[in-house]
Amino acid sequence: MPIRRIGIPPVLLLAMILLMFVGCSGPEEEADEPVEEDLTDEENVVDYPVTMTDDAGREVEVSAEPERVASFDPSSTDILLYLEKEEHLVGVDDYSTLPEEMEGLPRLGGAVSQDVETLLALQPDLVLVGDGMDDLMAALSEEDIPAVVVDPESFSDISACVHLIAKIMAVPERGEEVVQQMEQKVQEISEMTEEMEAEERPVVFYEVWPNPLMTEGEDSLIDFLITSAGGINAAGDEAGDWIEFSAEDLVDSDPDVIITPFSDTISELDRGDRPDWEELSAVRSDRYYRVDSGVFGRRSPRLMQGLEEVARLLHPDLFE
Repeated sequence: MPIRRIGIPPVLLLAMILLMFVGCSGPEEEADEPVEEDLTDEENVVDYPVTMTDDAGREVEVSAEPERVASFDPSSTDILLYLEKEEHLVGVDDYSTLPEEMEGLPRLGGAVSQDVETLLALQPDLVLVGDGMDDLMAALSEEDIPAVVVDPESFSDISACVHLIAKIMAVPERGEEVVQQMEQKVQEISEMTEEMEAEERPVVFYEVWPNPLMTEGEDSLIDFLITSAGGINAAGDEAGDWIEFSAEDLVDSDPDVIITPFSDTISELDRGDRPDWEELSAVRSDRYYRVDSGVFGRRSPRLMQGLEEVARLLHPDLFE
């Protein structure tokens, strides 16, 4: 049978690539007889069907606890792994990061096209997708397969998505644990840097895309990472994600640190092939670093790894 693939408008290709850019003790009780422990975990009891509103504003009903889940979104795949529900994954997109023992899972495509025939053959009872996959959503609707759009834009959104997927998968208590771990990491890093004066906080430029040069501005997740880690976002006066940043803008901001997921950028700076950047403080002091897009491009609990990495790059002395 020929493979049926669904395409979406090319404008989403950049978004996909970019995107391949959180003791008390009571009185002692006498216990003359053994006390039976109540093993019923009421916190994890979920009454199905579950109806929720996803990140596309759609009301979705899941009739029973999903047993076969397909994920077309790397961040959703991450969340399932953090929720310890990996045994329910039957297929993932081309860009999800999986542990070695799961690398044999079928890969189903990405933002540009999806292998729908293979997906349907896997008989999923739930599909998690990113924003903009309208044709895929229509195909799933025809087959009466529930699909949930997951598209968090902020730290609080990530926490909400963890809670949402945890409820769908009947592990709300585990979802709360994951969110608490995220909040604890943010608090831990923020407390290390909150007393710093402005002059102790390096100006940081994060390269989201090299040509045209793009970064992220105020209230973005990258801005959240930089400021929480004790830095100042070079584009902090601009609003939004994926902001075009000219060479003049870069020179004017004169970042103390440059962070990029692109190895070519590091090679070009090493060779001096970006003459407009040669006089930047970050380049003159060799403070330009490559990071893993599989961490920094994820809107999932994995982003907390990125937060600690940024803090270590900006303030290595705090971790000695």
